[in-house]
Amino acid sequence: MINRSSRYAVARLSHPHVRAWHLTRAAASAAASGHGGNGVATAIAATAATGVLAVPTPGTTLYVYRDHRSWVRTLDWSPDGTCIASASMDGTVQVWEASTGSERFTYTGHRGQVLTLAWSPNGAYVATGGNDRTMQIWNAADGERLLSRRDHARYILALAWSPVGAKLASGSEDGLVEIWSLKDGDIIFTYDGHSHKVLALAWSPEGRRIASASWDGTLQIWEASTGHQLFAPLQHGTPLGALAWSPDGQYVACGGFGGQVHLWNAATGEALCSYQAHPAWVNALAWSPDGRYLASGGDDGKVHLWELTAREITFTYSGHSDQVNALAWSPDGSCIASAGDDQTVQIWFTP
Repeated sequence: MINRSSRYAVARLSHPHVRAWHLTRAAASAAASGHGGNGVATAIAATAATGVLAVPTPGTTLYVYRDHRSWVRTLDWSPDGTCIASASMDGTVQVWEASTGSERFTYTGHRGQVLTLAWSPNGAYVATGGNDRTMQIWNAADGERLLSRRDHARYILALAWSPVGAKLASGSEDGLVEIWSLKDGDIIFTYDGHSHKVLALAWSPEGRRIASASWDGTLQIWEASTGHQLFAPLQHGTPLGALAWSPDGQYVACGGFGGQVHLWNAATGEALCSYQAHPAWVNALAWSPDGRYLASGGDDGKVHLWELTAREITFTYSGHSDQVNALAWSPDGSCIASAGDDQTVQIWFTP
């Protein structure tokens, strides 16, 4: 079993500030009944005669997915917002409908625990990695495996697609980051700037830079085409396991041991601020699509929303009974999916 201190994270996209909630009667009924799998849904609001829902209270649960048999370590939302892929220490990746929990299929291509995944920007592929040391790419519609490579010497702990989906970055326990070409599945180059395992990766929104966070306590920002460091490694002194690049490209947030979240200027490396988010570990970070909020998940089982302009935590979700390992905002920004050691993925409404 992997050490609980192996941390990594995910993040995403863009949404209008004002939201209207339109559900058909069938969709509302499915959400309330918990159709599909062993999920248990919570009724979200009373349905008016027109089928239009009132704006739900922040933190109200849309759905709880319970079909994994061990800790859920990672997840990602499909770009169209209809499905979620979640991966677990049980060795499976399950693709299911976000509104009902109805399972579409289970991917079992890995021989061991699945520790990271990322959905391609065009929605066609899912990339996964795990303790079998393979990076695999498969068809998001039916689970057909398209590529499997085993080039890292140790566990694969982080994956991130380039914004246009032509390249994929993988980070490993071996301390390396490899940049892959989707066109032919070959490694373009290897980045070796870290001295310990790489736990989190994020491409800049324009696709020219990559940020990587490591157990060596550094956040490094470098050119995606060459590996050239843009400025000296940003030192934290304690292991980092969570990372997220803001949608506007201005900021990089990172966190790890000690429970603090640090915000940096992505262009200059200037430290902007830090705040105490969790008692021990920050396991996951994700920016809201509009860049207004930064969500963090920790060992305390909570998810905090930190508002950028107010520079303070403005909302806390406490639905998990164990540590939170992964976070992903829905593409429209209306919901967050959070996953944890309680073996659940929970979808809940945001402010």
